[in-house]
Amino acid sequence: MARKSNRTIQDIISPLPNISTWLWGHHFWLHGNKKTLSENDALVELINRKDFNAADILDCKLPKINALLDQEQGTMPWDVDRDGWKESSIIISVPFLPDSPPSRPSEGIPYAVPGFRHRSICAEIRKTLMTDPAAKRFVFDPFYLEFTDPLHPGKTERAYGELFNSDIFIEEDLRLQNSPPVEGCDAPRVIMACAFWSDATQLAQFAHLKAWPGYLYFGNQSKYERARPSSNAAHHVAYFPVLPDDFGDFLKTHVGVKTVTPALLTHCRRELFQGGINLLLDDEFIEAYHHGMLVDCIDGVRRRVYPRIFVYSGDYPEKVLLATIRDKGLCPCPRCLVKFDEIPALGTEQDRKIREERARKDNLARKELVEQARVLIYKNGYVPNSVRVDELLKSQSLVPTRNVFSEKLKWNPAGPGDVRFDFHKILPVDPLHEIEIGVWKNVWIHIIRIITIHNRAALLELNQRFRMVPAFSTIRPFHENMSDMTRIAARDYEDILQCVIPCFEGLLDSPHNESIMSLLYTMATWHALAKMRMHIDSSLKLLDDGTTALGIRLRHFAGSTKEFVPDENENDEEPLLMQLEPDDAQPAESGSSGSKGAGGFHMRTIKTHFLGDYVQSIKTLGTTDSTSTQIGELEHRRVKARYARTNKRNVEAQLVDIDIRESRLTLMAHELREKGVDVPQLGRHTSSAREGPADVDMSPEDRYRIGTSDRHPVSLQQLQEDHPEDPALTNFVVDLKAHIHAHLCPDEAETSRAEWGRIAIRDGRIYHHETARINYTTYDVQREQDVVHPKASRNAVLVYAPDEEGPSPWVYAWVLGVYHARVHVLPSSEEQRVPFLWVRWLDRVDEPHGLASNRLEHVFLRPSANTDAFGFVDPEHVIRACHLIPRFARGRTATPERLSIGDPAGGAWAQYSVNQ
Repeated sequence: MARKSNRTIQDIISPLPNISTWLWGHHFWLHGNKKTLSENDALVELINRKDFNAADILDCKLPKINALLDQEQGTMPWDVDRDGWKESSIIISVPFLPDSPPSRPSEGIPYAVPGFRHRSICAEIRKTLMTDPAAKRFVFDPFYLEFTDPLHPGKTERAYGELFNSDIFIEEDLRLQNSPPVEGCDAPRVIMACAFWSDATQLAQFAHLKAWPGYLYFGNQSKYERARPSSNAAHHVAYFPVLPDDFGDFLKTHVGVKTVTPALLTHCRRELFQGGINLLLDDEFIEAYHHGMLVDCIDGVRRRVYPRIFVYSGDYPEKVLLATIRDKGLCPCPRCLVKFDEIPALGTEQDRKIREERARKDNLARKELVEQARVLIYKNGYVPNSVRVDELLKSQSLVPTRNVFSEKLKWNPAGPGDVRFDFHKILPVDPLHEIEIGVWKNVWIHIIRIITIHNRAALLELNQRFRMVPAFSTIRPFHENMSDMTRIAARDYEDILQCVIPCFEGLLDSPHNESIMSLLYTMATWHALAKMRMHIDSSLKLLDDGTTALGIRLRHFAGSTKEFVPDENENDEEPLLMQLEPDDAQPAESGSSGSKGAGGFHMRTIKTHFLGDYVQSIKTLGTTDSTSTQIGELEHRRVKARYARTNKRNVEAQLVDIDIRESRLTLMAHELREKGVDVPQLGRHTSSAREGPADVDMSPEDRYRIGTSDRHPVSLQQLQEDHPEDPALTNFVVDLKAHIHAHLCPDEAETSRAEWGRIAIRDGRIYHHETARINYTTYDVQREQDVVHPKASRNAVLVYAPDEEGPSPWVYAWVLGVYHARVHVLPSSEEQRVPFLWVRWLDRVDEPHGLASNRLEHVFLRPSANTDAFGFVDPEHVIRACHLIPRFARGRTATPERLSIGDPAGGAWAQYSVNQ
């Protein structure tokens, strides 16, 4: 039986004096930092509540209340001082100069970096499990997920999706359950899957102020909740400091350096970051890691909880700090010992062999090399980048910094739980930085370079084509010139990749046109597979084969486009062409042909190498949407919103204070809901009911939703009189009645025209609607919704047609209108409402398409002169909407002007590409 609070409302909201004051504070801190019209409506709703008394807040001193929320410790088991937040100083050891006196300490000069604000991870785990209603849905028993093909019942495949379906979680849980239990404790032992994320972010657009937050997520929570910023699943646990501005003064005064070298600064920054991790993994966390901690969970079950770190997400610079390796060193990968010159072999057997046989391991040999290097630096006075230190570390790109994860969480054979930990395995792949603003960005820049050198006028055509691409789902309209690449975010690069094929086709002559078209198809396919939200063994095989194909295409692209290198004069006119060199390329001092300033496209970048890790990462940690840095990037918005509420002085302290207030108010909200108090929901908004009751949110079980309003009638007689020669209306009424008869009498065989005449349409009218909503089940067994809106160019759909001859059990249709009719079948007088879509059919172009040919499928509008060009579709038969992009290279139809109301506005294109 679930635990319920036995406290009074006054006890719950303490130290606030009354429920009205609590409601007011809840609204102020948790309902946005910039009040909009909708927030104003929410405030009006708040002050008109029956339990809100305006007189109660007349003497409310908000600063005093805020101070109480910031400081006062509650009496419940999960309550800790300042919600677990602490401020500590990180002590780092600064190396001596070689001529320092022999009496120097063996670990250098201690230097304290103040202002590291961090939180107790164990306290956050307890609070979440004891108070957060979302914890009732946490999965503590990881399990294998399997897929059985209904067409091949005997074939079963492993499915991958959530972190609690992953190898790392399942294997660790098996080790825990098979280890000796804690003496005298019969509570079920469970794992709390910790997924960390950290990265610095700019707080203000026109200032240099940054914050370096660290977030904690729990992999026991479904990724479909965890990845939504509105779910408040991110737990802010740290604000990492940087070396202060006066650190150089300290070095000159106490160490005696005349100039501060980059190598010394880099070493101290590594020590500082690892020092922050050391304070996060405090003694309480290590004790719980090995022996567990008892928690009375919100579902009424007492569990012994063992925290485990399964994921630490970050971009490449963050991974370098975490793995304690050199940034773009000789072996730049934090997971294996690949060298830069070996990276272009992506997807080959040699490449796979390197990843497997030369995988990095947290073993004694690695630790001994680091300790020997530290002796040279701290005892013998060598600088961190000296030849003697490099002789020890450079071959593996190691650094002379101890890894805290290795020191604190390494397997202890004498301890319970049989804990094994290798920090190299918790670093997941990252589509955001590695693909979208990584490899794909570099490819796209080089394509723009090629077009510029080959035919500068084609850039105008490219920009125009992108602007004509219709929006669809998450793909937004392209308003900017895509060739300029100004103010483009990662999501824009993703949209470009998804829509680039029809936009690029025909802009270059052979053979570059065909070669780059194949590359674009291969990369778009690989990107789609890499970002799938659920995988099975077969789809991972496709991704693995796709990695091989992508490697081949990239090598061919790099080799066949070497002549497209801009000269220096063109660079002055086109700053974009200088952007190709990525920030993850091999540095110039390594002597590679891929070093800075070489120009052209090359594959010697660490992000290219990471593409080969996706299959194994998905098997080990789950699909990429569960571990992507995009989740943390979205959480940065919350930090920036909180920054807007500060006075811009001592910012991190104020960010912590705001986090404490919001956290305590949220806890109070959970308990108040238990007591029956109607607590305003965060993010609630009122939608416009343009079409009456039918436009309320749909149930996921509904197949579709079309409005029921009769406010927009269309007279069938008037429609035909207004368009007397329009081929779209030649058989409109007859075909409509045939469709309605088939809908109402599906079991009857082919009927005669006389039978159709029994269909009586009330008042000879049909009723128009702007949109139709289509619910469908996605491949990852989630319910999604498409909106069909003919006037907004969202008008292409897949229609289920199992009897249709063709490669697939569906056909394509262009929706011209959304309607319903009120009819009865004579002689009955019982009226029925029949919704329908008026469509123009699309036919497939007879050309090879798919993986074998590296080309998209293409369709064209059936000629309006054909008697079967137009028809009607039951919304029940719509599978989902689809994205059609004009095949610009084939131009418009022979008669581009609009001759029929069944023609697209602006005229029809000869063909359309089916965006997949």
